[in-house]
Amino acid sequence: MAFGSVERPGGYCLLRCSQGYSAVIGASVILISMDKKTSFDLIYEQVMRIPLGCVATYGQIAALAGNPRWSRVVGYALHVNPAPGKIPCHRVVDRNGRVSPAFAFGGENMQVQLLQNEGIEVIDGRVDLNRYRWRTS
Repeated sequence: MAFGSVERPGGYCLLRCSQGYSAVIGASVILISMDKKTSFDLIYEQVMRIPLGCVATYGQIAALAGNPRWSRVVGYALHVNPAPGKIPCHRVVDRNGRVSPAFAFGGENMQVQLLQNEGIEVIDGRVDLNRYRWRTS
């Protein structure tokens, strides 16, 4: 496998090779093939399903995308969201309902504002998951 240029979008290493791309995240390597959906594609598809007025957790999106161990990968994918107006990454919170202090598109306050604009109450940086969690089943 011949590797080409190295890029660093979102703080991780993306290696271009003849078969597609490999994302190097810490000690993990995720193969991103040009022929089929990537892990990020699967994650973005699930995030786009979150209804207006609801939130999902990183773990919930990871499980829906096919691997419950991808919680951190969900975070990496959302941090480099290619279409913020289309992929509502602001609707994803941590397992305790906390908003992200590193929200990529304007900081923590922007995520809070976007959630509040959708009618989601945020108190002290947290969303009540019992009230606003997306129920998928």
